[in-house]
Amino acid sequence: MAYLPLYNQLQGYVTTDNSLISSNWDGSTYPVNYAAELLTADTNAGPGILTTSERQTMLAELDGEVSLGVKTVTVEIGFPVFDPNFYIFTGQTANEAQQTVQNWLDYYQTLSQAIHSRGLK
Repeated sequence: MAYLPLYNQLQGYVTTDNSLISSNWDGSTYPVNYAAELLTADTNAGPGILTTSERQTMLAELDGEVSLGVKTVTVEIGFPVFDPNFYIFTGQTANEAQQTVQNWLDYYQTLSQAIHSRGLK
């Protein structure tokens, strides 16, 4: 009971502010696209995501996001996944490194097409 006067005062402020906001708002909302992170396409998971079975898992996750009403997805592509020098540093030949980069590019181009074919951004 000691806080009842404070509660009533704060409730009055909230009611007054709500009335002020409501009287000045035309009811329109800002066009927002909330995004979901596509976790199965995150480069931090490593090159294992490039396998056919993991691609199927990624597509299933993408379909799941669509079924939830998601309109936008974000995809984490980390450095140095597209840098052939990184793979050369890890012991690959220049040709192997270029092929590894191409594999990643192919994967993300396919992913981009899958995202857009589902009407997602």
